[in-house]
Amino acid sequence: MRNLIITTITVLALTLTTSIQAQETDVLMNYQISPFTELQSELNTEIIIIKSTRNNILVQGSEESQREIEIIEEDGRLAVFLKDGSNEQPKRIVIETTGFNSLVSGGTGNYFVLGLEQESFNLLNPSANVLLSGTLESIYLSSENGHSDLSSIYTEKEWISISESASYIESKYSGKNLFARNLNK
Repeated sequence: MRNLIITTITVLALTLTTSIQAQETDVLMNYQISPFTELQSELNTEIIIIKSTRNNILVQGSEESQREIEIIEEDGRLAVFLKDGSNEQPKRIVIETTGFNSLVSGGTGNYFVLGLEQESFNLLNPSANVLLSGTLESIYLSSENGHSDLSSIYTEKEWISISESASYIESKYSGKNLFARNLNK
C-alpha cells in the first residue's frame, strides 16, 4: 500500500507539472539504484528527492538529455551528473530513497527534499535552491550563494550554520530558537 502511495505521488508530481505539449516529446527513464547516504549533483534542473521504501531514479527529459545523464554509485554515494561536454539538461529527476543524510547540491537547480525523518542532515549548497521538509534534530548547513528553505522542517534541537553568508529561511516549526554560528572562525 505504501509503495502504491509513493508511486502515485511520484506520478502526480511529474504529470501535474508538465504541459501537454512537453509530454509528447519527453521520455521517462527508470533506474534501480543501491541504497546511498550521500547525494551529489551539479544539474541545473528540478530534482525531487522522496523518502520511500525503495531506491530508484526517474529521469524526465528529451531523448538527448537521457543519453547525457551519468549516474555513479560508489561507497554509499550517489552522483548524478551530465557527461563531460554536455549541456542537455533533463527536465526533472525524481529520486526515491530509503534514507540519506547528506546532499551536495551544485549547479543552479531546484532541489525538493521531502519526508526527512532522522537525527541529522548535512547540506552543502553552493549555488542551488533547496527546500527541505520533514523532521530533523540538527542540520549542518553550508551555503555560499545558494538558497536553503528550512521552513518546512520540524526540530526540537539546535541548527548549525557553517557559512557566514548562508542564505536560508528559518523553520517555523522549531521547538527551540535557531542557533547559527560560523564554525570557520
